[in-house]
Amino acid sequence: MTEIVNKAKMTLHDYVTRESGFEHHSADAETQLCQLLQAGDMDAVDFCQRNFGSPGEGRLANDPFTNIQYSYVCSVTLMTRFSIWGGMDEKEAFHSSDLYIQRLETCSTIDEVKDLHRKMMMYFVKYMDNLKNNHDYSKPIAQCIDYIYFHLHDKFTVKELAEHVNLSPNYLSTLFKKETGMSVVDYILERRLNSAKYMLQYTDMSCSDIASSLTFGTQSHFTSAFHKKFGLTPKKYRMKMQKNLESERRPLK
Repeated sequence: MTEIVNKAKMTLHDYVTRESGFEHHSADAETQLCQLLQAGDMDAVDFCQRNFGSPGEGRLANDPFTNIQYSYVCSVTLMTRFSIWGGMDEKEAFHSSDLYIQRLETCSTIDEVKDLHRKMMMYFVKYMDNLKNNHDYSKPIAQCIDYIYFHLHDKFTVKELAEHVNLSPNYLSTLFKKETGMSVVDYILERRLNSAKYMLQYTDMSCSDIASSLTFGTQSHFTSAFHKKFGLTPKKYRMKMQKNLESERRPLK
């Protein structure tokens, strides 16, 4: 991998760890962008493009061109993370991320970076749109899946989910298991644990705060469920990811 990619990855890690998203952007704006992207809605492109390179994103470098390059890397990273949370295959997401970061080397002006940024956004949005359309889910189950994605940090019951799609809880549970192969409760737990994994990797939130954010009743419940799913405790998983990052930063001899 080229030098600019490694340098960019180091920059984005510090940036994402510090802010867990774009600097100076509100949590509501980031949530809205996540929802649009995961829904495969092309409005996500314009939504993000309007702010990309604006003063509100903060300054990462004194030189304007270097600044927008770093902002671009942060944007690619955020889109990659949101796409994975939305169901994109990890390997494919990270491979796409690397390719789009490498393409940054072909840009020599701010306008070229902005154009590349739009193309990158369109790629991830179209991928999410295709991902949703390729599943043979019935309308109520697709609506349930969307609801779950957008309410991972809220407490809700199967009954409330059933009311959202105008079905009885029993019928929804049967239909959901038939179409997804998982119970509603197990599906929600899996999505929350996957989100926890990336929060551990990309933020400096404490394990207890992550557990609370994802509505786990206690930290011990979160730790037990995480260990059962991934074979490591949240703390050990974070340490492993940090070790891997340090290894990536270490220059080749």
